[in-house]
Amino acid sequence: MRTPSQSVAPFLGVSLVCLACGPGMEAESPRSDAANQWLTRAKTSLRSGDFEDAGESARRAVLTAPKDDEVRIIGAKMALAELNFDEAIRLASGLPQSEAKRLLARALWYKGSYETCADILEGLLQDPAVKDPWVNQVAKLARRAQGRTPFAMEGGYIAAVETPRQIGDAFVMPLNVVPIELEGERVLAVVSTAVSELVIDSATRKDPEWVSIRFDRIEVRDVPALTQDLAPLSRQLRVPIRALIGTNFLRHLNATIDRRGDQFVVRREEAHAPPEASRVPLWYPLGATIAMRASVTKNDADAASFLVNTQLPLSLGLTTQEWKKAGFELKALTEVPGSDGLRSGTLKSFRFAGFDLGGLPAFAGVPVDDKLGIDFAGVIGSDLLMNFRITFGNEGRFAWIEPDPSMASPRPATTEPTRTEPKGPTKP
Repeated sequence: MRTPSQSVAPFLGVSLVCLACGPGMEAESPRSDAANQWLTRAKTSLRSGDFEDAGESARRAVLTAPKDDEVRIIGAKMALAELNFDEAIRLASGLPQSEAKRLLARALWYKGSYETCADILEGLLQDPAVKDPWVNQVAKLARRAQGRTPFAMEGGYIAAVETPRQIGDAFVMPLNVVPIELEGERVLAVVSTAVSELVIDSATRKDPEWVSIRFDRIEVRDVPALTQDLAPLSRQLRVPIRALIGTNFLRHLNATIDRRGDQFVVRREEAHAPPEASRVPLWYPLGATIAMRASVTKNDADAASFLVNTQLPLSLGLTTQEWKKAGFELKALTEVPGSDGLRSGTLKSFRFAGFDLGGLPAFAGVPVDDKLGIDFAGVIGSDLLMNFRITFGNEGRFAWIEPDPSMASPRPATTEPTRTEPKGPTKP
């Protein structure tokens, strides 16, 4: 994607085309100032992780310049992050750019339009500009989806699976280790928002497959499963992990993650709103990993976007910039013995899901995914999330988050984060 500083490139291109125009040939109209400003604002907001403003700015840009390729790409990217698959497909369809085709393939896949998705993926495999492991694996599944009913549920209406805290002499908390049946075999899986699909250990299956998964009384048929070497995770936990339950699978399960209650709940239908829960919007960059907003201070203006990684056994990882925002210099943090360069400190405040968390331990040196082109403030890990009951709503577009009743530290924030409607484009 072009950066905001490159936004003049289309105007240069138009000028060159105009010089070459012959009789009966028309050059594409240059982008208007308003469209250019909305586009720049959308790209700048997305880069900073302000998904709400990026989405609204992208929609304004599309309304102003509906045929502009670059505008349609940013619009499709934001629609995909909001899980608005129809809009992402509409905007990305017909565009020649590799980036647009990658967005289109993902939107088609998550919507369930597998045959068309297979056509796009097979084209991407021939594109030397595309280096995407997801494309390589999903291309093997999409064409074989014909005649299937993906994520079809059979059996009961609700299943509550007990999630162990200890297996043998191995303590697996704070990760959510879920006993499941994979094609009739009882195995252990880990809930992982670091991956998009169900992932199966490559030691047991070489290639991606369509599989059936049973959670107690509910069986989920025709689940797309990718493969990955899970031996490092098994060694870390000291128990054999054979699968990861990723975000796309979670969304179809209407799941509740309740680490404190030692349960993983699967439902056929969406859960009703819990009486004392915060409704928290979620975003999915590229339709995959989960992002949400939080703040390391009591000032709502300091809110930033964090990746949510339930596979990370720590509370919170912050970038250097976020530590400074919280009032810390890295040299003042304490080195964590035996770690690979981690440092730790205690935050005075962390505003999360409508709660103020005082005295929260956080870490510097936790890797943050930079391949998405978003400057995330850090990573929220399972050691923080285990203090809450998390239920996915509206097919994963938001989460109901409830604090554990035994907790003393979370308390309601005095005010909800303010949201302002953008009234016009502003240059960053």
